[in-house]
Amino acid sequence: MPSPSALLVLLAAFAVGRAWLGIVLVVAFGVGMALTLCIFGVIVVRARSRVERVLDHGAHPSLERVWSVLPAAVAVGVVALGAWTAYGGLSALLR
Repeated sequence: MPSPSALLVLLAAFAVGRAWLGIVLVVAFGVGMALTLCIFGVIVVRARSRVERVLDHGAHPSLERVWSVLPAAVAVGVVALGAWTAYGGLSALLR
């Protein structure tokens, strides 16, 4: 995933003649992002297994309905956010 901040740091390092520092900082950006995504993924997987354990006991029927609709609701949200971002970009280009 390209990071505008990492690119800016790299270009600034090249501009001041410290290319190696820029490369090290961009690698640090990448490692930090990878660790963040991995940790978040582990949290999501563990949360899912806990929710499934609660649903298996049948204690919360309303939560069961939410859990079944959640993937479609998230997909609609992602598509809506993408459409909104695309609309903003196109309207800025067409001005």
